[in-house]
Amino acid sequence: MLLAFRSENVRSFRDEFELSLVASAIAEKEVVRQVPWREGGRPAGVLPAAGVFGANASGKSNLVKAMEDMRVHVLRSFRAGSPTGGIARRPFLLDPEARRSPSRFEVDLVLAGVRHEYGFVLDDERVLQEWAYRYPHGKAALLFRRQRDQVDLGAGERAKGRAVTELLRPNALFLSTAASANHPALLPLYGWFERNLRLAEAHRPAVPPGAHEPVARPGCPERAGACAAAGR
Repeated sequence: MLLAFRSENVRSFRDEFELSLVASAIAEKEVVRQVPWREGGRPAGVLPAAGVFGANASGKSNLVKAMEDMRVHVLRSFRAGSPTGGIARRPFLLDPEARRSPSRFEVDLVLAGVRHEYGFVLDDERVLQEWAYRYPHGKAALLFRRQRDQVDLGAGERAKGRAVTELLRPNALFLSTAASANHPALLPLYGWFERNLRLAEAHRPAVPPGAHEPVARPGCPERAGACAAAGR
């Protein structure tokens, strides 16, 4: 279940923004879902749905399209990316400095009763940072942490992780590469993007599980229409 999505310098968003489904004190108690997220701990109150309101052209659709961008990077960066190419992305274009700056994507979610945190930073050429943690007992346990070509591995499945590192390209995500190598500790996280993060525009059907929506390169026109997403 999705807890929060954060991004920066993507589409019409120059600065960091967050969509959070964690219930606040003003949430109606009867609609809040109590979701276990660590062993022996108090469950987290999570909202089953969220609405985004604003004027026309205020960025509502782009918030969901930013989530779709993250999904496509995860699902396609290793299998569909060119070994010698860069990375197709949509930074904020109205500021020349932002156009040259990297973009950031991050999610907090619960998988099999354990909170996970995953994110990455990339520019037009390569992945600059990437990280994944899980919180089985409330404290962060490293799955992997990447700084350019340097990858630090967690305690589990280290031999498999080293094999993935040998396959890693500068323009491919470690998570995407690990899924192609059937890394058992990271397949559930990859699978959440593939099966649980479902996106749809009002003018077209949802992207089915296993299908991949390409990220258009800068300058390509976008489809219009309101979007909706579910990350349960």
